[in-house]
Amino acid sequence: MFHNRPGPAGLTYSLCQYPGARVTYRGPPANLQRPYMAFIGASETFGPFVEAPFPTLIAEAYGVEVLNLGVRNAGPDVHLQSRAMLQLATAAVATVVQVPLIPNLSNRFYRVHPRRNDRFLCITEELRALAPYVDLCDVNFIGHFWAELLRQAPDVVSLVRQEVEEVWLDRMRLMLQHIKPPVYLLVIEADATNPAAKWPVSPSMLDALRPFVRQIVHVRPSQQALREGRSTLMFRDAEFSKASGALNATAHKDVAHGVMAAMDNAMKKARA
Repeated sequence: MFHNRPGPAGLTYSLCQYPGARVTYRGPPANLQRPYMAFIGASETFGPFVEAPFPTLIAEAYGVEVLNLGVRNAGPDVHLQSRAMLQLATAAVATVVQVPLIPNLSNRFYRVHPRRNDRFLCITEELRALAPYVDLCDVNFIGHFWAELLRQAPDVVSLVRQEVEEVWLDRMRLMLQHIKPPVYLLVIEADATNPAAKWPVSPSMLDALRPFVRQIVHVRPSQQALREGRSTLMFRDAEFSKASGALNATAHKDVAHGVMAAMDNAMKKARA
């Protein structure tokens, strides 16, 4: 969980809540009486350890308010379960949806926390029936759950994985149907050190979402961003491991440029 205490060099997230929403988002809060762009996503959209995440850079370039609805380690559940968030996105002039993490959702085999989707809660009776010998007493996070499932019950992993991908697609379709166009689906290509690289969204899954968005935007951070590593991130010593997979300042600029290029092309086609 993030707090509003100053970090290194005075970095704060100006956390805020919007009417009707139970989730806390990165601020400063948007003026909802002015035109704004909405950004729905996970950690990369929230932008930990950087002063200006890509939603801020894009909104500043277009001269509109920014509504940063990124949630750390989000799967689709935290977004879909917030009617207030969907209403805020529907009122935006445009919405960018970063594809959320696939395993961080509740399904017929296991449950996650409704707002902190990386938190593992329990397995269901269906998974218990398939693998009664599995011991998950010390598991608190989804990454640990999958590691233990692979170690203790490798014979059921493919079945659970198929279920999770199908549920992820169903919830993504439902979420996108609730947001007024134009919607841009953002895929930030992860490098091998990022946990998301272990379970990427497949081309067929993206194709299934294509009818619900104006464009799917793929962005891969530049070599310069990869070389910089953590050097442009602002974090305390205790946050070193959390900063390992975070986008640095240059990577956020790369993402902003990629999204704006897609938006500019769409606007040019609309005017033609």
